[in-house]
Amino acid sequence: MKRYLNIFAAIVALCSFTGCYEEIDLVEDGTYTVINYTTNDNEVADIRTGYSGMHVISNTYTNGVGKVIVDGKITHFYPYFQYCDNVTSVTIPKGVTTIGEYAFSDCDNLKSIAIPEGVTEIESDAFYNCDRLASVTLPKTLVTIGSCAFQNCDALASIVIPDKVTTIDRGAFWGCIALKSVTVGSSVTNIGTDAFWGCNNLKTVINKSKLQFTKGSSSYGYVAYYADKITQNEPAKGNYVDLGLSSGVKWATCNLGAATPEELGDRYYWGETTTSMVNNTIYVNVGDDISGNAKYDAARAQWGGSWRMPRYEDFVELAQEGTWYWTTSNGVSGYRVYCPNGNSIFLPYSDYHYWSGTSSEWNQPYDAAMILKLENGLIGYNYHAYRNSQRHIRPVIN
Repeated sequence: MKRYLNIFAAIVALCSFTGCYEEIDLVEDGTYTVINYTTNDNEVADIRTGYSGMHVISNTYTNGVGKVIVDGKITHFYPYFQYCDNVTSVTIPKGVTTIGEYAFSDCDNLKSIAIPEGVTEIESDAFYNCDRLASVTLPKTLVTIGSCAFQNCDALASIVIPDKVTTIDRGAFWGCIALKSVTVGSSVTNIGTDAFWGCNNLKTVINKSKLQFTKGSSSYGYVAYYADKITQNEPAKGNYVDLGLSSGVKWATCNLGAATPEELGDRYYWGETTTSMVNNTIYVNVGDDISGNAKYDAARAQWGGSWRMPRYEDFVELAQEGTWYWTTSNGVSGYRVYCPNGNSIFLPYSDYHYWSGTSSEWNQPYDAAMILKLENGLIGYNYHAYRNSQRHIRPVIN
């Protein structure tokens, strides 16, 4: 046994002298994490180390690419690169969920950053004073943009806030003097004080949220203070796909209240036609089929014409005549349903599922209405849920 231990020790010692760590890419068990970067002088970056028990094993620069190897699996990206004046680009590794405070602050020559899907938060001052950062492709998984996160990014020309972002904190884009346009995602409910103060060239605002912007107003962080044009991205209405189904029923391309097929849109109590989310018990004693009744059918009430909520038999037909694939569309999980004529629709997944306009008798007075239940590998069209719960609606038209 002692002999084998000595051999193992010799191998470890040999690896430490021959630079074995430099050959590691990304071990699947998360033992090491690799961060790639480039510099403007082909020299290694003067990175910072020692965060949260993780330490840098090596930092090399070969053939025009820098490689930092960190012990452990990174989920929180610490300010390894803060004050690195020669860094021009960084690729944040997969598995990171948070870009931490000051992660890249004062990186004067940083021009591009690759942020992977899975990142949900960019903390305060993460890109503070990165005055050559010209563009950011923000991940669709992002939820929060911290205070002063992009303050004084002087070269940033446009920004699209993803639809899952709820908060743009104070001073987030303060002083971004080259910023000309911003798209505010559909889930944004809070824009902090002075979030866009000093963005003198921010002339175009595309608003997908339910916030109300006014030209020249300091409300919502000055987002529309300098604007010449404010565009409200309205929900889709009245677009459908002919799937070649036996009944001739056509399905809408988007959920009620959504602007794209991937958006979930609004949720409704069964039998209510507005999104007030105030349960007024109208679902009690309105019959067992509200499909097409403008008094209780949200699809008919909002879209008019022959639009209506699907009935139970519409769910059955779509399930039986369509071919269902669990997939992603623009980063959103759900089912792509291909039908006899080759056309398809995308139904985004939600824990709330989809209402039908027909119900089943169950547990009076809280009758249950049928729902279309979507899960990975499961399609349920004979499920039911209490009428006093909130669900999405995908309209149909005859």
